[in-house]
Amino acid sequence: MIATIFLLSTALDYPPLFAYFEKLLSIPAALLDPRIVDLNNLKYDSWSVIAYQRTTVILTELVLGVALLRFIRGAVDPQTQRIISASLFLHPGFLIVDHIHFQYNGFMFGILLWSILMARDGNKLASGVLFAVLLNFKHIYMYLAPAYFIYLLRGFCMSPSGELQIKNFLSLANAVIAVFVVSLGPFILMGQIPQLLSRLFPFTRGLNHAYWAPNAWALVTAVDRVLLRYMKHTGADVSINLPGVASTSRGLVGDTVFAVLPNIKPLFVPLLTSASDVAHQVMAYSDV
Repeated sequence: MIATIFLLSTALDYPPLFAYFEKLLSIPAALLDPRIVDLNNLKYDSWSVIAYQRTTVILTELVLGVALLRFIRGAVDPQTQRIISASLFLHPGFLIVDHIHFQYNGFMFGILLWSILMARDGNKLASGVLFAVLLNFKHIYMYLAPAYFIYLLRGFCMSPSGELQIKNFLSLANAVIAVFVVSLGPFILMGQIPQLLSRLFPFTRGLNHAYWAPNAWALVTAVDRVLLRYMKHTGADVSINLPGVASTSRGLVGDTVFAVLPNIKPLFVPLLTSASDVAHQVMAYSDV
């Protein structure tokens, strides 16, 4: 079924554990209304679909709620932690977006908090495993991976004197590898890893995915628009990339093409992100 989903126009662009999670949710959904799981019924939007998905979102957010309660129990200042926990659990992003868009972000944020909670309680192995599970649910959390790597390397795999603790290192490595094998194993056997990666990292969606993304590329796009207007107004003798003349900010999915500024290659984005993160990781390594 998972392979079939990947062939649909609304193909899954989340890691495999989320697909397995959705498969589990589809079992009771089929009992409630078989048309919900009909792959040829993509635009089905009856009350049963909305009610079922909204119910499952609310129920799975209990993972987040229980984690927040655990944070209160072990907090140095329980009163302040109650306010923080309530603010997170009642966050408008969860109450509005997640209960309409059905991405189960509250559930996955709960996994992240459980991972942090395990680290706070000294169970660093469980913290690393839960983060590996989270990455295989939603890979957007990759931006936290360098910090987790440094923290677990220094705090779990190395002694205070800086010596590598082989037993801890192998325990963590084997546990994390096992999570990825369970997640990616079927796709490796079917030879679908290239297709999976293209789904998880769809660079053709553009730098400003769907709408103006809240990042530096939106500012770069704005600069390109301003320069284009300036060139047209002044008649400056500058080469203009004609495909980039059409606005790249109209909410359309596709490659972002600039009219005046150089176009950005997909590989440049992760390289720039990694380079900008190096200084922070060096500081984190010395602080752990």
